[in-house]
This record gives sequence, C-alpha cells and structure tokens, in this order.
Amino acid sequence: MFLECFAQFLEVLYDPYFTWRNFLRGETADYAKLAYKISPMHAEIVPFIYDCFQTKQIARHPEIGKQLIHVLGAVISGSQVALIPESTQTQTINSYHLNYPSGDGAANVDNGLRAISPATVTIVMDILSKWESDSDLRRLVLQCFSLMAIILQKSSPEQRQIDLLTIFQLYLGAVHTLLETEHFLHKASPAESFEVSPNGDNYIDVGALNAIIGIIEHFLPGHVNRHVLCNAMFEAKFIPCLVQIPERVKSWHIDHQTLGSTLVRNFHKLCSCSEKIHYNLMHTNNINVLFDGLKHFGRPSHDLVCDCLYFAFEGGDYHSLNARIVTKLVQWIPAMAESEQNYTSDVLLKKCSASIQNKHAISEQRMIKCIVDSCLADQNRLTAKCSINLLKLIEELAKHSIHPIELKCLLRLLRNEVNFEYRKQLLEVILRVSQYRLSLGVTPVEYLDIQSNTNGITIPEIRKWDTAHGFVFHAWVRLDKDVEHFSDEEGINLQNYRRHLFSLTTNFGTGYEFFVQKNGNFVVSVITKKEFFTATAQSTHLLDGRWHSITVSVIPPKRLFSYHQINVYIDSVQKLGSTMKYPAFAEVFYYCAIGAPYNNVRKVSHTSHHSNAARMAPSPESTPPPMEKDEKPRGGLFPSLMEKTFFPGIVSQVPNYFTLPARQSPSSLDPSVKSYPIGMQDLVFGEAISLKGRLGSVLLADTNVNLKSLFEAGPTIANVLATDMIESFDMASKFVFCFSPSACYDGLCLDLAPGNQYNGHVVANVSSILSIQNAINGVGGMMALLPILDNICKIPACDIPTSDELLPLTPVASPTRDDHFGDWEMLQPNSLTESKIIQNPIACFICLVRNFIHGNDLNKESVLKNEGISLISQLLQTCNEAWFDVNVLMAVQLLIESIQNEMPSANMDLLHVLYKDLVFNFRIWSRAPFQIVIGHIQYISATIKDDRKYFRKHFGTQFLLDVVQEFFAGNCNLPAQDAKMVRDSLLRILRYYLQKEVNIKEISSLLTFLTTVKSEPVVVEIIEMLTQLIEGKHVKDQRAAHGRSTVLAVHGSTLRTGGTLAAAEIHQWNAQYQTNLQQA
Repeated sequence: MFLECFAQFLEVLYDPYFTWRNFLRGETADYAKLAYKISPMHAEIVPFIYDCFQTKQIARHPEIGKQLIHVLGAVISGSQVALIPESTQTQTINSYHLNYPSGDGAANVDNGLRAISPATVTIVMDILSKWESDSDLRRLVLQCFSLMAIILQKSSPEQRQIDLLTIFQLYLGAVHTLLETEHFLHKASPAESFEVSPNGDNYIDVGALNAIIGIIEHFLPGHVNRHVLCNAMFEAKFIPCLVQIPERVKSWHIDHQTLGSTLVRNFHKLCSCSEKIHYNLMHTNNINVLFDGLKHFGRPSHDLVCDCLYFAFEGGDYHSLNARIVTKLVQWIPAMAESEQNYTSDVLLKKCSASIQNKHAISEQRMIKCIVDSCLADQNRLTAKCSINLLKLIEELAKHSIHPIELKCLLRLLRNEVNFEYRKQLLEVILRVSQYRLSLGVTPVEYLDIQSNTNGITIPEIRKWDTAHGFVFHAWVRLDKDVEHFSDEEGINLQNYRRHLFSLTTNFGTGYEFFVQKNGNFVVSVITKKEFFTATAQSTHLLDGRWHSITVSVIPPKRLFSYHQINVYIDSVQKLGSTMKYPAFAEVFYYCAIGAPYNNVRKVSHTSHHSNAARMAPSPESTPPPMEKDEKPRGGLFPSLMEKTFFPGIVSQVPNYFTLPARQSPSSLDPSVKSYPIGMQDLVFGEAISLKGRLGSVLLADTNVNLKSLFEAGPTIANVLATDMIESFDMASKFVFCFSPSACYDGLCLDLAPGNQYNGHVVANVSSILSIQNAINGVGGMMALLPILDNICKIPACDIPTSDELLPLTPVASPTRDDHFGDWEMLQPNSLTESKIIQNPIACFICLVRNFIHGNDLNKESVLKNEGISLISQLLQTCNEAWFDVNVLMAVQLLIESIQNEMPSANMDLLHVLYKDLVFNFRIWSRAPFQIVIGHIQYISATIKDDRKYFRKHFGTQFLLDVVQEFFAGNCNLPAQDAKMVRDSLLRILRYYLQKEVNIKEISSLLTFLTTVKSEPVVVEIIEMLTQLIEGKHVKDQRAAHGRSTVLAVHGSTLRTGGTLAAAEIHQWNAQYQTNLQQA
C-alpha cells in the first residue's frame, strides 16, 4: 500500500497534467486547467526503478511492476510535448510552461531524455523477452517502449543516451528470444505438455508474441516524423525479421489467425508510412515468405482475410492497390471457407475493376493466368458464386489487356479433358471481351499514364525552333471520366479546373495553351502581354473514356495586321474554325510542356536528366527524398482565399459576366473568341492541372503538313514516321518533333521526327496493352479457336438442351404465277439481341470468329492462309443438327455483314470463301430444321439481289440444280411437304436468274437436270417453273415461242402419262429444242 501511494506521488510530481495516463487511453492531456511547473527528475529515480526490477521478485508481484512502469512513463512523458498533436500545440493556454518551464530548479528540464537510458531500456527488454511476464505488465511496458521511441525521434542525437536504432535492434532481439521457446511445440506425451496456470510458477503469457508485434503500429502516430522512425526500423531489419515469424511458429499450438492478422495490420502500417519499406516488401522475396508462412496457418479467418484485403487496397482506396498482395490473395482463395471465398471474390471484382490504373497494375502481374492456375483449374474447391466472380474479373482485366500466355490458359480450360464446369460462361466471356475491344475503335497499344501534376513531357530545346509560320499540334488522348480520385494533397478545386494538354510559352509568359474544361470542352487559348484570348470547341464526348485524336492548327496571317486562323479537329472532324487578331510573338519560345503545366514539370524533368525509374520507385538501399511541394502560381487580382472559395462560386452562378469581353476590341470580332484580362484565367477556367488520363503519340508540325495523312495514320503515326514510308507522305521536312510512348525510356523521350532535334524529358509511367485480337497471334493465330468448335461438335445429343428460342417463322407459301423476286422479305434481326444469340454455342463461336477478324488484317490473313473457313465448314457438317437454330442463322448473317461493311477491295477474297464454304454450303444447312432452312434461303435471296451478276457467276443455275438434286430431291431429311417448299424457294431464285437473260449453257443445264433426275415431283416442279418463266411478262425474246412449244410439249406429255416421262423422250425434245434455237 505504501509503495502504491509513493508511486502515485511520483506520477503527480513529474506528470502533473497526466500526460502518461492520457497516452494510455489514446487521448491528449488537457493543459488548460492548471499551470503547474514540472519538477526536474531526482537522480535516484531511475536507479530505484532499476534495482526493483533486478530483485527478480517482480514476476511474483506484477502489480508492483506496473506501478513502477507508471512512474517511469510519467517521468518520460511529463516534461515533453512530443505527445501533443500539432493542432493542440497552436493553443497558447499554458503551453509556455511546457516548452519554457520557469521557477526554482525548472530550468533545462529534460526528464524524458534522462529517463530513457540503457538501464531503463534493459528493464523493458527483460520483461518483453520473457514468456513468464504478466500480460498486463507486458502491455504497459510496450506502451512505455513506444513512448521512448517517440521521444527519441523528437530529440536531437546529441541529447540521447541511447540511439533510436539501438532500441529497435534490442526490440527485435526480444522478439527472437520469444521465438526460441519450445513451450508450444507438440509434446511426446500429455504429461510433458506445458500447463498454463495464472497462479502457478509455470505461468506464461500465451499472447506475448502477438502483443509485442502489435505494438509496432503505435510507433507511428500522426504527430511524429514517421520518416525518421521508419528509416530506423528499416535499418534495424524489421522486414526480414517479421516476415519469418509465420514460418517459425507454424508448428506451435497457438492462435495463428490472430497472430497473422496482427502481422498484416502492422505491415500495412509500415508500408503506408514509408515508401522505402513498401518497395522492399513488394519488390523482393519478402512478400512471398510472408504469405507462404500465412498459408501454413490453415484456413484463414474472416478477420485475417479482411486485413489482407485492407492491405491490398491501401485501406479501401478504390484507385490504388498493391498488386503483389492481390496476387497472393487470389492464390489463397481455394484454401478459404465458402463465405470467405464469396467475400474475397466480391471485393476483388469490385476494386480491381474500379479504375484503369488498377486494371493495368493487376494485368502486369499476369493475374488472369494466376486465376486460372490457382483457382479455376480445380473449380471443385470453389463455390459457384466465387467461380462466377472470378470469371467476371477475368473479363474486366481482359478488356483492358491480355497476354498470349493468359489467353492460352483460357483456351486450355475450354478443352473437354479439363472438365471445366463453366465452359459455356468462359466462352461467352471471351466473346464479350473481343466485342468490347471492337467497340473501342482505334486504340494505341502503348501510352503514358499522366495522373500527377509532376508528370508530363517537356522539350528543353524548343527554343531552337522558328515558329514564324504557325504550327499544327496533333495528339492522341484518353481522359479519365471519374475525377473523384483526385488527391486532396494536390489541393485541386473539383468545382473548377482545366486539364492541361499543351503549352508553348516565352520567358514573359506569353504564348499558347490548349486545355480541356471540366465539362469536356476543348479550349485553345492565346496569352499576350495584355489579354487572354480563348476559342472553345464543344466536345463533351472527350470524357467518354475512349481514345480521341485532337488536332489544332494555328495558321498565321498572310498579310500584316490580319487575323490568325485557328482550326480544331477532334477525331478527324473539324469542331472549330475561328479567327483571332493578336500580334505575332517576336520572342523565342523557351518552354514547351505536354500533359501538365510547365511549372509543375520542370523541377523534376527539365533541370537535369535523372533515371525515371529512380524517381518513380526509390531503391531499398537509399532513402527517397521528401517530395517537394510545388508552390502554385498565384494568378488573378484577388487573394488566394477568395480565389479558392468566393470566385469559383461567382463564375459558376453568373458565367455571363466572365464570358463577356473585358473591353471592346477589334481582336475579338469572331463570336467564338473571348478575351479576358491577364490573370483572370485561373478564376474563369480553374486552376491548371495535369491531363488526368493517358497520352499516346504526340507531334508538332508546320502548317503545310497534310492533315489527311495524319488522320489516316491513326495512333501509329509515330511508327510511320520512323520508317521509310515517310517519303510517301512527303513529311520529311515538315515535322518539328514526334513522340511515342514506345520511344520513352529512363526519363528520355526520343524525337522520332526526321533530324531528331527536339528530344524530350518525360516523367510518367509507360504502359503497354494488348488486345485479345492481337494476343491470339501469340498462341497459333486463328487456328487456335478451332478446338472450341471441335469440342462443341463432340457434345452428345443427350446433353444438348432443348431450345424453344426459334423465331416464329411463317411457312413460305407455294409460289404463284404472279410472284416475282421482289416479293421476298428479309428476316429482321431486331428481335434477337447478341446476348441472346450467343446462348447457342455454335452461334457464339461464329460471333467469336467475326470479332477476331473484324478490322484485323493479320487475323484475316491467318484465316485465308490456313483455310480456316473451310475447316470450320467441315466441323459444322459434323455437328448435331439440334444445335442449328435461329441464333446460328443470325450469327452467320452478322459475320457476313461485318466483312461487307469494311473496305470491299481488301475483303473480297475472304468474302468469297465465306460464301463458298459457309453461306452456300448446303451440306451444313440441309441438316437444319425446316424453319432454319427456309430462313437461310430467304437470306440468300436478299444477298443475291444485292449483286446478281456476282452470284449468278459463282452460284448460278447449275449450282442451284445440284443443291436441289443432292439435298432436297431424293433422300431428304425433311418431310415431303417441307422439302417441296424448300425446292420452291430455291427455284424462285433460279427463276430470278433466268427472267432477265438466259444463255445456252443454263438451258442445257436445265434439260440435263430433267434428264438425270430420278424424282418425278422435282421434274414437274422444274417444268412448272419454266412454264411460268416463259409465259411471264418479263420474257420478250422471239426465241420464247420455240422454247415455249418445247416446254409445253414436255409438260403435256408428262401430264398425259400420269407423271411418267421416258428418258429417251427427254433427249428427243432436248435435241429438237437445240435445233429450233439454232434456227431462231
């Protein structure tokens, strides 16, 4: 009792504001109540505490030990302001007594630094390194140790009795001592087991290891210099020590899940506070050691999974993640419980696809291959929801980019021997990915990701360029739609800002600036010494998340004191044509920046050439320098507070005031041109920020360059200029500079224009993407898709689902004498959406082929060279007829239309092969149900009507007669009435061929067909068709009389004989007809 009262007396004496007690509760002491002066520590306090712990009796009396630790903590914290947050330090109430104590014996009070000595640190480490220490005493000592680390960090090295690095090394020594125990190992017999008894001599604290690791996050509160603390922990080898703990305790009989959660939380804290530690953990083998050890802990608990996800996504941020940890989590999914599998897959799907940056970071880790190899290859260990979520994640990642090895893994899952349960869903995923890539249109394969105000390209040598003749600026950009992820640290006003694309300025700040407004409008601005001119192109679709080309042409006046012509083209379409009157710039342009304002970029990239990799990712051996905060240029006539708060509201509410010209001037006669006083640009258009998007090829050229050639080259203009093809463009002397992301390395952006005079400095991440259409060429080309169709053909008939999705096709009535080809109507595809079409596997495959060859010359060449269409035709002939429904019919029509819509000259060979092996191949369609055959013939009829001459040449009379004789005359799969309707439909096409003109070869084919055909109904139908043709109104030839008499004779004889016609009679009438024809 006496010792307890004495300890409390010492606490009050050296800590009158109870700073220590508030620290234990996570609160801040109230320094406004009293104005006590802190007494200097007595010289015997530390020896007294040290001697008490050296008696070895503290283990039996932990309450006494806790009182002594309270005294030590009070002495350390009582005279310090280290625990006071900065917001509290700004208060003046009694803070003078803390920083400048006065009174008797109060000068130079340094109780904390005097108490933190080798002796007290030895006491702390002795308690922490023993399993037998009381758990409450251990937690109190850990709080005291974290306080020591904070105080030492706040002090200068010459004031310390022990170094910060030393106490961290001693701390790790205590951890190693705890790990050397054998208390928790499996014993040979139950008698040898260590019994835990809180009152016995063999008491141990089973939570000691978890407690000593969990204190790490308390070393780094918000009001300390985390940089110093993290550097000390890094040098003390914290990371190698902590990552090995799971491996060393995997055989212990303890609560592994709680220990794992504690480790992950503290690693997240360390990584979030230090880029150096983060780099060391993520880019070395340490991350593999950590998660391999965690896997030995067995099935992870929900808390451990949540902590890992929190670590992976930087505390829930949707726009930043640790890709290595995401990869490890995916590999861990099969070992999780069902609820954790569903939860993890939901979070991964939601956050990995939240932004393009996330998708790209994940894609670089070959995430699709990881998902297939770790999870989907053995889907029996996954829940249905988890498998579907992973397939959706694959779809989202593949839409961004997919590597050939990843596509190969997906195609392997489609094999029958793999027995992948969700084969159909995977095929649809591949189809949707290919369809999405087509919908994007033209897409660069490489780009610069510009997100920070320090990113961008600068051209130091631009001062050598003579701009007397104007210029043309051309760039490919893709802007982010979501601006909510703009960092608060950048100080961006989300209500008003402008995205910088290009600037060309002199030393006096005059020149040109091109930027994109918040609403997506593109603005060309000219800055003179007195005015700020703008011309706006309405182009809200720039924010649709797709790639766009932006071209700005500035043409100087041909006469003195005339107007400059400014034209803006977006996606090769002119959006603006304005005239501005401003004096030509006599000064040399010194500064040129692309992607970010020059003031933000030049500090990093323009002064000297450094390694871009070193700037972006500091090495673990060197401490990254603290980020310099660029001072923002203060423009305008008002203080910064009014600029940020008052005037943006005025501009948004009363825009007409700021859009009116400042004064009447002949320089703004064009209604699309507006002028403002210098300094008002930040108020009207917002602060200039980086592009916040992706930047493709960029070039600057003279005004006499051929714009049409630029537009036709697309995003590959840089590749064109780098080859000999430049001579055909006649551009060799017209380009100033041309930059491509593929020519950027180590901070240098190589000028690809002839002469290479204006190399740039770049600070940005260079990213490359690969579409699924191009990735397939790395796994065998289009032939790699054929096993998919082969597997579909091998599906047993019993496994084919019954389909009631056929379009209700009205049976085609028998033709009458007055029918002509114009009466045919095409089936409308509007009733079938593509999502419904792909429900049929064959239709899905045909759509897949369509998506892969559309707009891809390499894939078209692969199909033609390897006879891919012919192989597809052969496989379709082996498919079960139950697969052929209206979905297949529509898929074929969409395939043909896709090829027809492209340039016909380049696709005629492929189109002819498709007609021959797919559309007009009745070995495929004769096996289909009646409605499908009729529908397909309708499609053929409409197609023939578009190009009668071509189809009559390649699929004319002889072809149609052969189809009738081979598939619909004798051994036909259709009922007799249905077969007759099919023949009537084909004969109507034949009559369309013959009704305008006929040659002797076609007549000979008809008569030969009548001679050789064995089916009497077919002969009758042919003769009736010829009769209708001859007696029709379209026949005006004099030879019709001879032909009419011959046909009528044949027809009459057929009727008289009751349908029996001798072959000899047919030959006789054929010869007679030939004679009459010659005489005519």
